[in-house]
Amino acid sequence: MSKEVGGKEPGGTPQKSNTLLIVLVVIAVLIAIPVCGCGGCIYMTYRGVKTAIEGDESFQEAQRKAETNEKVKELLGEPVTVGSFWNGGSYSNHNGKIDVRAPINGPKGTGTLVVKSGFGSEDFMRVEIGDKIIDLNEDE
Repeated sequence: MSKEVGGKEPGGTPQKSNTLLIVLVVIAVLIAIPVCGCGGCIYMTYRGVKTAIEGDESFQEAQRKAETNEKVKELLGEPVTVGSFWNGGSYSNHNGKIDVRAPINGPKGTGTLVVKSGFGSEDFMRVEIGDKIIDLNEDE
């Protein structure tokens, strides 16, 4: 079939242009690539740090002690749960050393689980509830 001059099919129907569609698809792809890339990097960093903390023996021990400590249970109520440091806590890792602050809560209130490990004589595990500090190393 031959086309008439002016981009019309024989019979007078104008051809539809795909240029706008192609431009929109290219723009969407150019926006999606960096957004997905940055989101992926942020997620991988989150998972890596979370796994490192939750797998750390010192943090696991502090979490276990905090959740079973009688003074903590008396002040916070039962059950006592330690939240993720991402929910209002902080974390720093200096070559195998950890310094973590994670929220801890129960039916009666909230506090902060603080763990510092790998620093030698400066190491500690404690729960801070208001102005009270409960040393989790006392049991040792």
